[in-house]
Formats: sequence, structure tokens, C-alpha cells
Amino acid sequence: MGSDGAFELEAQARSRESSRIATFGLFGNERIGRIFAYLLTIYKCGLDIPEWEDYVEGMDEGNKIAFVAGATGYTGQNIVRALRRRGFDTIAHIRPDSSRLESWREEFIAGQARVDTTPWDVDSLQETLRREAPALVFSVLGTTRSRARKRKKGGGDPLEETYQAIDYGLTRMLIQATREAQPSARFVYLSALGAAANTRTAYMRARWQSEEALRESGLSYTIVRPAFISGADRQEFRPLERVGSVVFDGLLALLGLLGGRGVRQRYRSIRGPDLAEAMVDLALDPHWDGKIAEREQLVSTAPSLPASRNNR
Repeated sequence: MGSDGAFELEAQARSRESSRIATFGLFGNERIGRIFAYLLTIYKCGLDIPEWEDYVEGMDEGNKIAFVAGATGYTGQNIVRALRRRGFDTIAHIRPDSSRLESWREEFIAGQARVDTTPWDVDSLQETLRREAPALVFSVLGTTRSRARKRKKGGGDPLEETYQAIDYGLTRMLIQATREAQPSARFVYLSALGAAANTRTAYMRARWQSEEALRESGLSYTIVRPAFISGADRQEFRPLERVGSVVFDGLLALLGLLGGRGVRQRYRSIRGPDLAEAMVDLALDPHWDGKIAEREQLVSTAPSLPASRNNR
């Protein structure tokens, strides 16, 4: 890209960010802000109302296929829904050994997503990605300590359910398969705020290692680092995480009133549906190629409108 093209792209990105800030600052309501952003686009286009697909930037018109690894998790389910709302042919990957395989299959098919149960090995993943040729690959993989304890209690090997094996091992495998089979795809990785080279926790270490593997892969990528991911609609029972997010958000709100608005924006929790919408936005925005989005950047500009002739 020439210097003029790079300058124009940067200017467009600043314009989008300014519109985003102005919209939410004016209305103070995310849903209204999204709708206003869409109506503003209609205004700029005159009376030729654009289809929602035309509103999406940065997407190859010939490929609206997305692959979601970790689709059965809280964030993964919401990403699948967000992609389907935007008209993507969405492939929800389910671990073939999942105890809820059939119920997950029914749920995703009911939501008009396709289901994939490719085994977790590089060759099989390469074959699937080469056949499906997705433009977007989302990695929202993760495990918990309780799952490791549950596997051990059931007679399985708890080492197969560690942060190193799942959060890093499977993510690295997916990165490798994407690089070999679909190198033109944008890879979107869900990391966590606090991931760093000098981290002392196994969870953050696995996230940092995954980030490093992605940065070194040569793929187009976006890394997303939220703080707490929470929501009343979360099916998985995580009482400590839920209580922690509520208490922490309360403290951050107080800090915001005392002048610490920047700290509040950086560390506050985010609902799964909001995170999913923001991640899809980032995946479609060329400005975010090769960058990290942290909590303060995770604000979706996608309108949430009822079905109509121009929004299907």
C-alpha cells in the first residue's frame, strides 16, 4: 500500500472512532448508539439505503464464511449468534468428545449455524479449513480448573484439561492449521487483560504464549483482551467470577466518580453478547489487523435492528 493509501485508511479509522465516541457520548445508550450509527450511514449514502452487508467494512464480498473454535463456551455461543445476525455462513466447532455433542448440534442448527466436529489434530483441522475456506477464524478456547478436577474424578487424565493443553495447545494447533490451509483468513484470538511475558499464573502464561504464536505466524490477526466476562445469561455456573465482577464493577464505578474514568473503562466487566459484537466488528475492520484491542476499545458499532427488507 502506498503512503496515500495508508494515510486514507488511517483517516477513515480516525473518522470511525470519532463517530463512535460522539454517538455514545451523545446518547449514553449502546443500543440507541448502534442504531444511530447505522442511520448516519444511511444519511451519508443519501436515499440509497445500504444493505447491512454493505455496511460491513473490510470483508471480501465473495467470502462470508466464519469458523468458530470454542463455540460451546459463553463467548463462543454469542459470537456464533452475532455472525449469523450479520449473514455469515457460520461453522460452530464442537469437540468430538463433548458429552453434550447432540444437544449442542441441535442448538446450533436451530440457530442456522453449521456444526463441525473435526478432531483436534493438525492434519484434520487443515483438511477442514482448506475445504471450508473461511475468511474469519475465531479462537475462543479455554478450560477451567474445575473441568480438570471433573476429568480426574471421572477417571480421565487431568493433564488433558489444563491451561497449557487447552488454552495454549489447541490454540497453537489452530493457528498452525490456519497458516497452512487458509493463510488469507483473519484470525481473531480471545486473550485476557494482563497477559504478559513476565506473568506468574498458568492461565495468563497460556494466553501470552498463544499471543506470541499468533504474532509469529504471519497471519492477519486481531487479539482481544477483555477483563471480566460476565452476564446473567451465562449458563456455566461460575459464582466467584460473577460476584467478583459485580463487586469490582461497583468499585470501579466509585473510582470513576472520583475522577478515575480511564481506569474504570479499562477494567470493567463486559457481557458476552457485547463482547461478541465487538469482536466481530474488529474482525471486519482492516484498521485492527495486527493489533490488540483491550477493554476500552471493545464497543460495538453494529446496529441491532429488527428484521426488515434491508437488514436480513
